[in-house]
Amino acid sequence: EEEEEEEEVDPEEIVPLAELQKRLDVSRIMSQSEKKIQDWAMDIMKDEVEKYKMELLANSLHKAPECPSVNEIVQEVASAVIKYSKDGIGLVDHAQGAEIVHSLTSATYTPPTEELELLGNTFWRKYIPEDWEQLLPEGWEQWTMGIPASVYHSLNIKGAKVAPPDAILQDKTTIGACWPMEGRKGQVTMRLAYPMNIEMVTIDHVNLDLIPEDMYDSAPKTMKVIGYPACTNKADECYSMGFDMYDPIEIARIDYDIDGSSVQTFNTIYAESPPAAEESIEENEDDEGSCSVNTGSCTSPPKTDIGGVTLKVLDNWGNDAFTCIYRFRVHGQPLF
Repeated sequence: EEEEEEEEVDPEEIVPLAELQKRLDVSRIMSQSEKKIQDWAMDIMKDEVEKYKMELLANSLHKAPECPSVNEIVQEVASAVIKYSKDGIGLVDHAQGAEIVHSLTSATYTPPTEELELLGNTFWRKYIPEDWEQLLPEGWEQWTMGIPASVYHSLNIKGAKVAPPDAILQDKTTIGACWPMEGRKGQVTMRLAYPMNIEMVTIDHVNLDLIPEDMYDSAPKTMKVIGYPACTNKADECYSMGFDMYDPIEIARIDYDIDGSSVQTFNTIYAESPPAAEESIEENEDDEGSCSVNTGSCTSPPKTDIGGVTLKVLDNWGNDAFTCIYRFRVHGQPLF
């Protein structure tokens, strides 16, 4: 019997145990694959969005035009009428061109995630190789695959669930175009495009004839407006912010009437002839925050160059989850 010759093993082909364990380390593999997983997910999302766009285009070419509903016609007419005479109220909106200061703004309400937007849903799961599922961290099924709302709004595409705070600077008051501030209380702060003397402010809401009655409660009810002196001197510490956030001035108290007009304008303490000023002082004499912190009187405060504004919501009409703010305008004399 011929003895079987043993096959010689090349020492260079031998992988030490420590090196083998290092190569099979799950955390190391995942860290190297994370970027590939992200790119893979984004490619899938892009493909799905492109398919959706093509479907819409195909439907628009082959589908007969539909007649608008009564609500859509009413909304279009209302939108056209509201734009007459300098944006509908005869006053220039100096909030146009302003910038939201997110660090001084409340959180945006986020509705519950729909099942289709979860990575663990059958629609998305079919794209994931079975061996990948074993390597993904625990809870990956709950990862959200929905397109962020900011993408929709930046491209002016309808379909986003929630609008960002920047929506309150736009002239859109169509149903659902509001910024849903989380909770009944909160605030939004903006840096004005230029310093100005603010004499009036306007709150816009959707026409209540166009929405169900159970949606009225998300409208803001009581608010106040805080102004901040402008910082235009480069030597000032507040110059980078554009206004002095440490010197707030309460310039207006607002009670939005849900049964009134959808567009309501209010005087500030800097208005030339504020209505019933003396009565307001008597009613608020015990309220230390009702007057300018820079003066001892509400009747004739010195006009201040305002560079930033905060709209502070004190309460809404009953919705505990969120408050819908459609539009906030400021009026007065700009200081160019």
